[in-house]
Amino acid sequence: MAKTPETLALGENESGEKEKQKNQRLGRLKSRLAHLTRRPYYNGFLDLSTENLLRWLDASDNCPLLAAARLRASIEQKRKVFKTVLAPSYTHTHVGDKHIGGGLCGVDRQGSLVYFLVFGLTDMRGVVQACSQDQLVVHWAQHIEDMIEALKKRQKDTKKSVHNILLIVDLNGCTTNTFSWTSLGGWLKVGVNCVTLFTT
Repeated sequence: MAKTPETLALGENESGEKEKQKNQRLGRLKSRLAHLTRRPYYNGFLDLSTENLLRWLDASDNCPLLAAARLRASIEQKRKVFKTVLAPSYTHTHVGDKHIGGGLCGVDRQGSLVYFLVFGLTDMRGVVQACSQDQLVVHWAQHIEDMIEALKKRQKDTKKSVHNILLIVDLNGCTTNTFSWTSLGGWLKVGVNCVTLFTT
């Protein structure tokens, strides 16, 4: 059925109202975080770009109060994990890089980055026993930071919005040791910490 001028006008009004509400929420979130820019404590961790703040709002049910709280919690956790300002010069944990196979390996047909994880050939129990939990969190946090930087670079190079990463997990070679309670319990804790670090 063809849209009447009244229907088109109604759709435009609804769209305009949604955009207005989005901008209002964004403004309230920026207002709540503005004072953090004056504190050196947050240097290197605080990203107040519109794109980043919209992701925090989306991950927080569009609630500026909740988004601000989660963003600050993420920063606090990053400071705790990295102990210093994130910089391109940081190095990966030796054990993690040596024994955990995987990394970025190109793009898919939609232009999303592809991350390949050789899960089945990784000694999951051995890695958990050889590394402290903090080391493993740092290892994965650094990989996630690398992926975020790769996303930004791809957006800049292609001048297109790229937000997705396709994760391919190779389970070939998995054994009962791979999925033992020891390894799964350790990795679950690491995963929870990484979710806190990177809610968006």
